Amino acid sequence: MSQNKRMLFFVNPKAGQLELRNSLMDMLQVFTAGGYDVTVHPTQGPKDLTNWIAREAGDYDLVVCAGGDGTLNEAISGLMQLEHRPPLGYIPGGTVNDVAATLGLSHNPVEAARDIVHGKPYAMDTGSFGPDRWFTYVAGFGAFTDVAYETPQQDARIFGRMA
Repeated sequence: MSQNKRMLFFVNPKAGQLELRNSLMDMLQVFTAGGYDVTVHPTQGPKDLTNWIAREAGDYDLVVCAGGDGTLNEAISGLMQLEHRPPLGYIPGGTVNDVAATLGLSHNPVEAARDIVHGKPYAMDTGSFGPDRWFTYVAGFGAFTDVAYETPQQDARIFGRMA
């Protein structure tokens, strides 16, 4: 009998629209059928994901996060604190999903889960602003940097990119 691989799966319950939450059981089925024992953790607030990954992810074969660009950034920030970094899978579930659009990732959560299980991993550049602030895809600074983070989630859901 073969031993299943271990997955740490984070879901941001406040990210994006209902599609992510409505697809949760189907995503778990994909992961389980792919040979993973899945530990699920809904994020509880800012830095929760980063702290969990920094503390626990070294004991897992794969980390997956489902949410928006901010969720992905928190996951990367946690992984970069580890000496041994398991691969990271990303299921876009935010309002805008700039990173997913740029990388050509599926916006369908179940299809994205299948891509994680059956796809081919690839490297992605990561940078830092000092010892504990990591970024990938793009870094911003200046007067309007915090606009995306300070926009209320309800406004982002209603207006999308326009928010």
